[in-house]
Amino acid sequence: MAALSLYLSILTLLLAASATTLCLAAYGAFKHRAAFWLSMCMLGLAFFALTILVSFIEGAGTLSPGTASPAGPRGFDLLWQALGSIIIAQSLPRFLLAAFGGAHRKLSYRLLDAASATIVILSIIRVATGWNDAAAVAALPNAILRVVLFALVGGALALTLVFQSRLPDRSLFKAVMVQTGALILLFPFVVLEDLGLFVPPGFPQPAGQALILATSVFAILHAKRSLMRPKYVKGEAPSAFFAEHFGISRRELEIVAGVLEGLSNNAIADRLFISPRTVEKHLYNIYQKAGVRNRLQLYNLLRSDAL
Repeated sequence: MAALSLYLSILTLLLAASATTLCLAAYGAFKHRAAFWLSMCMLGLAFFALTILVSFIEGAGTLSPGTASPAGPRGFDLLWQALGSIIIAQSLPRFLLAAFGGAHRKLSYRLLDAASATIVILSIIRVATGWNDAAAVAALPNAILRVVLFALVGGALALTLVFQSRLPDRSLFKAVMVQTGALILLFPFVVLEDLGLFVPPGFPQPAGQALILATSVFAILHAKRSLMRPKYVKGEAPSAFFAEHFGISRRELEIVAGVLEGLSNNAIADRLFISPRTVEKHLYNIYQKAGVRNRLQLYNLLRSDAL
């Protein structure tokens, strides 16, 4: 049982690291913001996976708690957890914003920055007070940190469900909904595990590991399917990949360019010397080809960095 637990902990860390690397490769190749923020999410989870692995090794007696370990002194466990919390709080909401596409208000980012700053401050307090002895972690900041972090992650998952109809691409819609559903099923067990109310014998933090494993697998699949391809917009115009991928004609591409610029049907018609009714017909055909329902979804599809 101990050997199986060790192998599972190693597998969890390797999968999280692999997902991080693959998403970073997608970002390096095609510069999708969603790929970057997803890689950061996976990096944060990799820090948690490292903490679980080291804690298991220490608890199994391979290393004596409180002494030097491959990750450093006991306080380094708190440091990895703090880094993981800060990175996830910063990157998860931004990944979702990039995946949904479209323009986002400054207020959204200000609220996210405020939440991230709160988590940074509380994490510093947690590490400073428990560096030499994890049992000495300040109780109140630690409790507030957990509430804020779980509320941020839970809120992100809830908002994904609420606004899922705005996802511009059907393949992305399926990927995000399956991943969100899996995370929502596992998330309550992670919270209970963190509170000490869910402690299955024989495995270190099984709910946390299951969450990291599921997220890593979905991130790898998502990166290969949705991130490893060129953007739909090059500069300020629809890319050749967009036209080829959806079978958009040259005239339809000119109309898509107008939508991307925010022009009305009448303005597009004047530019192309056609009637507004003809523009509407072309737009209907474009919607059918791209798998969207309206102009807003088409705009979000073009602007979405997840594609």
